[in-house]
Amino acid sequence: MVGSPLSTSSAVFETERERQKERTKLTPPRDLSPGEFSKASDAKYNSCQNEKTYVTKFGASLKTAGMPNHAIVDTGRNGVSGLRKEWGDWCNVKGAGFGVRPTSDTGLELADAFVWVKPGGESDGTSDTSADRYDSFCGKDDAYNPSPEAGQWNQDYFLDLLKNAKPAF
Repeated sequence: MVGSPLSTSSAVFETERERQKERTKLTPPRDLSPGEFSKASDAKYNSCQNEKTYVTKFGASLKTAGMPNHAIVDTGRNGVSGLRKEWGDWCNVKGAGFGVRPTSDTGLELADAFVWVKPGGESDGTSDTSADRYDSFCGKDDAYNPSPEAGQWNQDYFLDLLKNAKPAF
């Protein structure tokens, strides 16, 4: 029935699905080959420096072991690359942005969905060196400061993720 809540929600869903397809076309899966740290002295020990390569290689290994080999890819903070000084720098990466919006249209056979696993403004850890739960990675130059304890909301960091999102909001 035209104009009923059911037909309206179906139309909204279909419109959003089409928008999502367009967004995914504009921002391909994170195949930033050869990888953010491909020229690092220890790069030979990490052949999976981007999500596409990781899903493909790890999926093949899982299949060989007789295990399910599909994955979901967290794109919640990968909209901007080249920000970290070292591959292991993980805490509240300064300048990060939301990546591809959550979708099941990934373009990768083994990636079932792009998702945002961690809430965008949730802190990875505190930059306060006197805090009991301080982690030195959260005090590095490439970490957003100041940052509250892990799990606490960081509104300014959230706003940066929005501002730096690729594709943009």
